[in-house]
Amino acid sequence: MRKIFTFLIFTLIALNTFAQTPQKINYQAVIRNATGQPVPNQAVGMRLTIQNGPVGAPIYTETQLPTTNAFGLVNLQIGTGTVVTGTFSLIPWSTGNKYLKIEADIAGGTAYTLLGVVELVSVPYALNASTSITSNDNRWAAAGANILNNNTGGVGIGPGSGTFPANDAVLDIWSTTKGILIPRVASATAITSPSDGLLVYQTNAPKGFYYSKTGAWVRLTDANDASGGSNGGAIIPFSSGVPVSLTTIAGGLSGTPSFIGFGSSAPSPSILGSTIDLTGAAGTPLNFAFSMPRSGTIKSMSAYFSTTAALALIGSTVTITAQLYSSTSPDNSFTAVPGASVTLAPSLSGIISIGSISNGITTGLNIPVTAQTRFLLVFSSSAAGISLITTVNGYASAGLSIE
Repeated sequence: MRKIFTFLIFTLIALNTFAQTPQKINYQAVIRNATGQPVPNQAVGMRLTIQNGPVGAPIYTETQLPTTNAFGLVNLQIGTGTVVTGTFSLIPWSTGNKYLKIEADIAGGTAYTLLGVVELVSVPYALNASTSITSNDNRWAAAGANILNNNTGGVGIGPGSGTFPANDAVLDIWSTTKGILIPRVASATAITSPSDGLLVYQTNAPKGFYYSKTGAWVRLTDANDASGGSNGGAIIPFSSGVPVSLTTIAGGLSGTPSFIGFGSSAPSPSILGSTIDLTGAAGTPLNFAFSMPRSGTIKSMSAYFSTTAALALIGSTVTITAQLYSSTSPDNSFTAVPGASVTLAPSLSGIISIGSISNGITTGLNIPVTAQTRFLLVFSSSAAGISLITTVNGYASAGLSIE
């Protein structure tokens, strides 16, 4: 029988990376003939098999037809040959030691002769890391753009002390000089459809930590927001106390709106515009704004109106609106808060009797407010139809939900 001697050199690539791991193993061999002389410049048929044991079933087999150089040396990359069986990228490197069986035909054919079986004593760790595994020495795995850890116990970071990581913690971070930096975003609302419990730090006002609850962002309050404050919601009530008179002027525009306080009210001294100025002389009933004691978020607004005088609106329709104004400076100059308004329904039309009711609610709001912002609630009316100059009298009330 012809004897073929080989001098084998293995080079296993061990790149410590999860991205684009090379699916191949470098292999070198010096091919020698029966007399021990190198076989230079000759095509050699080779069959390479990776298996679980010295005589185990093949996991992966490929063939190659390299040409030796002037010194009888061949350079191969296992994983790039013609596949006979198996898939190189699916070799389970973590399930135990692997062996490489080398066969060759010095004539360049397929009459392979067994040269030997050697153990791969250095696991190709880069290949091992590129697949999801459960070995004791490597539980990290790449999954698309993510990196996963399938460890069933806790993960500890730092030197720790006592029971570390804690038995009831999936992640236990230990340090006496450093902290955890939560992701900082300009606005929490930039994250759409957030998962419940997601936590971020918002850098725009109102600054602070926000967490997601049933799809809405809730700000964690602190001592600067309110004395002994909690993160519970608050209801801010408004009530006119006595009936208010809402008028419209030519063109059906709002004429005299009314400020609504806490059991009090007063007609606005001017027609509504882009800005309301509450600066006035002593004794003028203008101070119907309240100051926010803490930061929060307006979540909803409701409004109610009940007529106190009969009215005939033949061919005309009067619509009542409640609008929230704010002064963030704060000062006496107020502007409308976008979205914080309620159009009451039904509109008033035809013969209106005493006690006719219009009401409404606006939900789904997410309007951030800061401590000390002043708020002013204004009821107004508008008209359409035949007669555009109208006066409607009634009780007005409203409420804000702030979290």
